[in-house]
Amino acid sequence: MRRFVPAFAAAALLVVAGGCSGGLAPVEPNAGSPGLSWNLKDAAKHNLLYVSDEGAGTVYFYSYPWGKLEGTLTNLAGPSSVCADDAGHVWVVESQTSEIVEYDHGGSKPVATLQDPGYRPSDCAVNPKTGDLAVANVFEQYGSQGSPGNLVLYKKAAGKPQTLTTPDVINYMYVTYDSQGNLFVDGFAAYNDFALAELPAGASALTTIKVDQKISSGNTADVKWDGKYLAIGDSSVNALYQIAVRGTRGKRVGKTSLQSVTPGFLGHICFPKITRRTGEAARVIIPNNTTVGYWAYPSGGRMKRRIARLIFAGGAAVSKGP
Repeated sequence: MRRFVPAFAAAALLVVAGGCSGGLAPVEPNAGSPGLSWNLKDAAKHNLLYVSDEGAGTVYFYSYPWGKLEGTLTNLAGPSSVCADDAGHVWVVESQTSEIVEYDHGGSKPVATLQDPGYRPSDCAVNPKTGDLAVANVFEQYGSQGSPGNLVLYKKAAGKPQTLTTPDVINYMYVTYDSQGNLFVDGFAAYNDFALAELPAGASALTTIKVDQKISSGNTADVKWDGKYLAIGDSSVNALYQIAVRGTRGKRVGKTSLQSVTPGFLGHICFPKITRRTGEAARVIIPNNTTVGYWAYPSGGRMKRRIARLIFAGGAAVSKGP
């Protein structure tokens, strides 16, 4: 995760129903016309891995699992994260313009733009049950120094959002849905302490979750559903913790230690959706500073393969092909 101070915050895997899976060869983003979005004619025929590069203002997408660069989405304003739904639609979070831009699977032109006025969005996730889009806002974009953020929900990923807050979370960093449509969001509480909240499926208010694992203060901690548990990262120790949530309590049940990573730069992670047909070990894709690669999960250890080198890797998501 990147280290943030709220007042100055700048902000896996074969998919069957969202997620991502490994096996990619290193591919550098060097194809296409400079400054223009583009896509190969056959891009939409493949499962696609989308990777956002905040430094370049670009999202690259690769055939999955072959790793061929199929296109780029350019001239984006701080693409901090990407997310996809089960139908292959892709959303790019533009942190600098307070917009969430939708693309068709394999497409190079926006099909819709959601407005998130006044805030700096950081992450997005799609409810697998309802199609609602959740967006975490780090802080108020144009407010006074240190103005808190919020969580917004776009019903069916359209229209004006519903806004949710809780006094236990100040800056909202990362969001994820579990398979039942329960929404989890984490970020900073007072004094940069880690905070986690849940919006249970069908509920209208956030509930604070107390986690028994210490997450270092001042470190963003991505939260993603790994298919069984919440995985929460701590960039100060280069680890992902498996957390089982029961009611308002989160209990650590495992730990994945990550080697060959740049300390302090674990990005928006992406998990595999493994089927028996593949026979592959589970993996996690992690944007890490200038590198995007995958690690075995939950065993961790050294990076198994590098996918690409970027200027500043933000997020990763897989869009399902036909």
